Amino acid sequence: MSVRSMPNGVWSGGGTAVVVAVLAAPLVLLATQPDLPAERLLAHGGLNVAVIGLGVSLVLYVHWRLATHPAVAWLVAAVTAVATQAALLETLYVAEPERMARGAGWMLVVHVGLCLALLGGATAVRRAVLLVDPFFLGLALGLGTAGLRWVLVDLAPPLSPTYAVVVVLSLALLVGGLAVARGISRVPGLPGWVVTRLGGAVALLVVGETVMHLAPGLGVGPSAYLLTTVSHVWAGVLLLATSIALLRHSIREGHQVVARLRARLAELEEQDRADRARLHEIGATVAGIASASALIQDAEAMTPGHRARLTEMLGSETARLERLLAARDPSALEPVDLDEAIRPLVTRMGARGVEIEWSPSEVQARGRPDDVTEIVGILLENSACHAGGEGLSVDVRPCRDRVEIVVSDDGPGIAPGLRDSLFDWGVRGQGSTGQGIGLHVARQLVTDQGGHLRLLHDPDAGASFVVDLPAVRSSAHAVAGLAS
Repeated sequence: MSVRSMPNGVWSGGGTAVVVAVLAAPLVLLATQPDLPAERLLAHGGLNVAVIGLGVSLVLYVHWRLATHPAVAWLVAAVTAVATQAALLETLYVAEPERMARGAGWMLVVHVGLCLALLGGATAVRRAVLLVDPFFLGLALGLGTAGLRWVLVDLAPPLSPTYAVVVVLSLALLVGGLAVARGISRVPGLPGWVVTRLGGAVALLVVGETVMHLAPGLGVGPSAYLLTTVSHVWAGVLLLATSIALLRHSIREGHQVVARLRARLAELEEQDRADRARLHEIGATVAGIASASALIQDAEAMTPGHRARLTEMLGSETARLERLLAARDPSALEPVDLDEAIRPLVTRMGARGVEIEWSPSEVQARGRPDDVTEIVGILLENSACHAGGEGLSVDVRPCRDRVEIVVSDDGPGIAPGLRDSLFDWGVRGQGSTGQGIGLHVARQLVTDQGGHLRLLHDPDAGASFVVDLPAVRSSAHAVAGLAS
């Protein structure tokens, strides 16, 4: 799509037809009145365009508030100033056409002066930053220009230049206006299709005004007035259609920005959760290593067998800690020796004075070794924290093509109001010193390995968590399955 074309969905041909009907219908009705002079009809058309210009300035102002481009601020001020003074003067033309006609010479001079001022301003402020609100600055300039014109019409002597002077001034107005239109079409900070249409509207208005000033000397008044009115209508169509399309485009872009920000915020929150979960497990692992190291140094209170188990645990936990710190991507599922995954945890907890009832099972599950160790470690830490180390046990139960790991304690259990949200992020019981992270992480890790984590409901016991993982099918099972 060309940068000069409107984006899909912000405007359509039907919208243009509606705008044309809205702008042209009042003028067509006025034209059917036999006593209405052509000058009055022309003034009505100019008033419509001026009012639409004010609406365009408001839309540009909203866009500037969103984009804050300095060039757009100056464009807002210029459009507001021109539209404000034009709306006031066209209103006077509609109300008192004879009175305003006496100042036609002054109007042409002011038109040329305003055009030159816009050209000079565009050159001088191309890179300057506007330090005041552009819309209110434009209103002030527009009211000042309208007041100057009003003074010239009421107080200054009539100005009746020769037709040659009128031609020179009209051509200067045409050249200057087209230069302004070209300058608008190159304003940065706005979509290309917007500035192109704004420049086109200005060109239409300037051509219409030039024809109107030259018409009396050429003797083609009615035809010239009709041409000027048509140029007013099409300029109004361009301005109104462009402003509505720009507003819809800005709203759509705003929604897209919000959607991207929300997606990015969700990514950051997910990353934050992952980092906090990793730190949670690292903290527990480091605490176990520190306790085991302290015990190993106390040679008098330790048997050789106990020292060997602690040394083995230190090696296993240190290697796992290195993998946690590396934050590697999850590996594929593989057979996990549950005894090797659980034994370092039992030793680690024992080094901290927490005894756990556990017996090797020689059972394998399908998963990721480090993740299985982390899951059971989270459940043991949770039970040790809330049950005070009472009656902690780990039981491995083979069950057909699944394996259950049950972590239980004899503590006070889980409060009924907490059971439904126990695995949600940040949820913790009353008086808990934890962060409400562990159980959520444990369930997520189990789910990622094709398993389930649930809480057993037993009102007469403490808390029991069941980790359900796929079992490793042995060759004997596979043969039996084929035979059946």
